[in-house]
Amino acid sequence: PPHPHRCATTRPVVVNKLCLVTYDHNRYSVPSAYVGKTLLLRTYAERIEILDRERVIAAHPRCHERKQTFLELEHYLPVLAYKPHAATHAAVVRQLPDVYQRIRRRMTQSRPDGYKDFVAILMLHQVFRAADVLSAIEAIGEDVVTAEQICSHMLRLDKPKVAVAVPDELKNYRLMKQSLARYDSLAKGMVH
Repeated sequence: PPHPHRCATTRPVVVNKLCLVTYDHNRYSVPSAYVGKTLLLRTYAERIEILDRERVIAAHPRCHERKQTFLELEHYLPVLAYKPHAATHAAVVRQLPDVYQRIRRRMTQSRPDGYKDFVAILMLHQVFRAADVLSAIEAIGEDVVTAEQICSHMLRLDKPKVAVAVPDELKNYRLMKQSLARYDSLAKGMVH
């Protein structure tokens, strides 16, 4: 055969308003742009893939239990950007590590619109890997962390260390100490 045989079954699925498709009594998230659309679900023994035509748009480990839900934060970021207050109760946010829950509580308790600051932190997941964002939060300290601090920390880590070659003439260069009295004499001659 011209193509290797896939050991998978394929069937159409419709994405519900919660950005989920259902297979074998379990729910799996897909990017929010596909709400209401019919997609293909390809089922393997250990994973499932959700496709838009031939392009894989989501992949999850296959669950052989029942009534489980598998959510990926990246699938919900556009919705959270549009409706930031949803971050206070969204299931995808509640499944994040405890450090995120503590940051969310601190931000929402400190200011009425603190949930917007929290969503700004979540939006960094569009640019950086989740593990890197989490390690930046831990490095900065969760009590004072902001999206700007995390971004700055991440960009600082990404910059390669460049060795600058110093010419020999500059290595031996020494500045002469200047007498500060010279500035006093200049100031006396000026009229204020």
